[in-house]
Amino acid sequence: FGLAPVRPTIWSYLGCYADDGNRRLPTVGYWDDPDMTVEKCGQAAVDSGLSLFSLQAGRFCFLGSDLDLALSLGSSTACYTPCAGNSSQNCGGPWANAVYTVGTPCYTRGHTGPVPYSQTATFPCDPSSGHVGGPVTFTCDGVSPIDTGMWSEAPVSGSCVLAECPNSAPPPGLGLRLGDAGTTTYGTTGNFSCDPGQGYVSGPVTLRCAGVTGSAGTWDPVPVDGACQLALCPNLLPPAGLGLRAMLDGSSTTYGEAYPFQCDISSGYVGGPVNVNCSSVTVQSVGNFSTTP
Repeated sequence: FGLAPVRPTIWSYLGCYADDGNRRLPTVGYWDDPDMTVEKCGQAAVDSGLSLFSLQAGRFCFLGSDLDLALSLGSSTACYTPCAGNSSQNCGGPWANAVYTVGTPCYTRGHTGPVPYSQTATFPCDPSSGHVGGPVTFTCDGVSPIDTGMWSEAPVSGSCVLAECPNSAPPPGLGLRLGDAGTTTYGTTGNFSCDPGQGYVSGPVTLRCAGVTGSAGTWDPVPVDGACQLALCPNLLPPAGLGLRAMLDGSSTTYGEAYPFQCDISSGYVGGPVNVNCSSVTVQSVGNFSTTP
């Protein structure tokens, strides 16, 4: 609407922190002021467009916007001096800053303390909800009804996206065909064919993209639907040209295993037994015996 933003005129106490001659908040708001109060120093920060202020030794006011610098010397227990202009208020102590943020600070699990108004914080993406990318930076720029700061709706930088599971790499041990093109988004499902090159038939098999490793999605190894199974070579159909007797009992041999065929004496063959591997799959998804014993 073309209106200038209105900066909050409230402030929140961050804690008591040590200071030194280099000044952790480098701008002087007031020096040795006999009328010093929290409100007076806070208004100086608002008027200067700065997000932090501190009171020290009852009569001194310092301003700044660098939170890391303001807290860099660590906490102090020396904030026990009343403000010169209001003895009911705490105005720090000797080389001890009572540090405040202008506006209401924002809170987040990712930080050890409050993030002052107008300052930014960086968040990692949450892999437990399937998100990758980031980090994402937000600004503490609003005030909520419960007196806690609110983060900006739009990030300053970065974004999180749902991970993608590669269709070319389904989980091992399920007999699925490798190398399919494309990806499947976290939380959704993809369909896979069984791999006849490994001896597997049936399917399709439906898997869910349900995990995250690094920046990529990972498949849940428990199928949502379907299964692959090893093909069966019917013992009724031994390979031709080896003089083997067909078995008429309806039995079969699992892919990867061998069956000991007897020689067919009705065709004049003796000797044996002859072990033949079930080693391939036909286009009809039926196992096929090797022609080499």
